[in-house]
Amino acid sequence: MIIIVAKLRNLNEIICIFAHQNLKRYHFFNTSIFQFLQKMTISTAESCTGGRIAAAITAQSGASRYFEGGLVAYQNEVKVQMLGVPAEMIAEYGVVSREVAEQMVKGACRLFHTDYALASTGYAEAWEGHEVEIWVAWGSEGDVHSLCLREDFGRVKNVEIATECVLDEFGKYLKEIHNPLAGIETSIA
Repeated sequence: MIIIVAKLRNLNEIICIFAHQNLKRYHFFNTSIFQFLQKMTISTAESCTGGRIAAAITAQSGASRYFEGGLVAYQNEVKVQMLGVPAEMIAEYGVVSREVAEQMVKGACRLFHTDYALASTGYAEAWEGHEVEIWVAWGSEGDVHSLCLREDFGRVKNVEIATECVLDEFGKYLKEIHNPLAGIETSIA
C-alpha cells in the first residue's frame, strides 16, 4: 500500500488515497546496491510519478528494513507545507525545475528522517503549452543530484522511464559514494 496525498484542504486535513501498484521490479534492485540499503534509510517525494518510485522500491522483499515512506506531492501547497519547498522558489523557477526537484529530496529526508531520498516533478505529457519535462533527483540532504528528461514517448511510458531512471541513477550514486576505490586509478605493473 502506498499513501498518496491527493489534496491539501488546509494545514490540518489531508485526504489520502490508498493505491496498490503492480509494477515490474526495476534493474536497480537486481544489483549489489541492495546490500547498502540494509544499513541506511530512504524515502520518496513524488509529483508526476504519482507513487511509482515508492511502489518500485516496496516491490522488493525486505524493503521495510530501509524504506521509511513516500509522499506524493502533486499540488504546490503540499510541496510547500509538507516538504518545505519555498513558495518563492516555485514562483521564481517554476514547479517543474531542478531547484524544486532537489528541494523535494531535502524535504523528504527531513520529513521522514532518512539518509537518502528520491524525487520527481514534471510534465509527463505535453500540456497547456508545456512540452514534456521531468526532473528527477536523488541523494541526501547535503548532497543532491538531478537530471531532466525531455523525450516524449507518451505519458505512461514517460513516467515509467522517469521512475527507472531515478532508481538507476540512485543506484550508481550509492555505488560511487560507498565504493572506497571509486575515483582511484589503478594499474598493474
